[in-house]
Amino acid sequence: MEIKIALNEDREAIFNIWLSCFTEDEAYINFYLDYCFPHTITLLLGDKNIGYVSVLSIIPSFFKEDNRYIKGGYLYGVGTLPSHRGKSYSSQLIKYGVELLKNKKCEYFIVKPATDSLFSLYKKLGFDKEIYKSSTNIRSTEKQPFNKNANSYSEISPLEINEIYDLREKHLANSNFLWPREILLYSLKEILGRNGFLFIDKITRDYCTGYPSDSSSLIEILETTLPAEQIEMVFGEQIQTKYPLNNSWRATSSYEPKENREPLLSALIMELTPGIYDYCNKLNLSLPME
Repeated sequence: MEIKIALNEDREAIFNIWLSCFTEDEAYINFYLDYCFPHTITLLLGDKNIGYVSVLSIIPSFFKEDNRYIKGGYLYGVGTLPSHRGKSYSSQLIKYGVELLKNKKCEYFIVKPATDSLFSLYKKLGFDKEIYKSSTNIRSTEKQPFNKNANSYSEISPLEINEIYDLREKHLANSNFLWPREILLYSLKEILGRNGFLFIDKITRDYCTGYPSDSSSLIEILETTLPAEQIEMVFGEQIQTKYPLNNSWRATSSYEPKENREPLLSALIMELTPGIYDYCNKLNLSLPME
């Protein structure tokens, strides 16, 4: 069995593994292949006789520390065909990916497990440092003095993605992991594709993005430039109008012990440079791609 870096000609192999492992939504898989895959390092494991049976992608990530950009990778889309599981293929791909990241001078490798049960598995694979987040419950009320100055977006243009990228760098660089423009665009398109929202205040240029929870009537506010206590005032009318039956909203942010909120396990990090965890252990992994 061999490992190779996937090229555009390997889209069909990736498609077939995703279809078997993750979702039967072919449009969603093609959406990933169109907008995210070209900007990743994607690894395939297999051979010429049986084809490719295991895949993972590494999405570029970074954070800022003292005006220095620190590069890393985000592990995404790890899957093996059911008939070939139990052979440690994913582990082999991860080890190969770690060496690629080190060669590219990346300093960390991060993963957001899709379910709580996977945290222990990834810890065994070397992702042994924990990233936490905070959660704030927000409930809309009739008495709230809503601001009416926000635009709602159903599609993102190159101009708008550049503005949001700049806003993230300006307001969130001290509290969040960051994404390249192409990955930010993919993430926001994915959110909107889930019946999600993106609102930008016309005056202050603050923004707010998220989507309804798959399992409840909760609205998940994944990222905003505002403090949690201001979300309802600035974007409450827009959220309430778009989701009139979802009166419970939840905003996630980086974990701050001084705020006296319960820490929630969010992601795991593997240090590629010893000590790098000390610089990013308080950052929030927002806009999650699970």
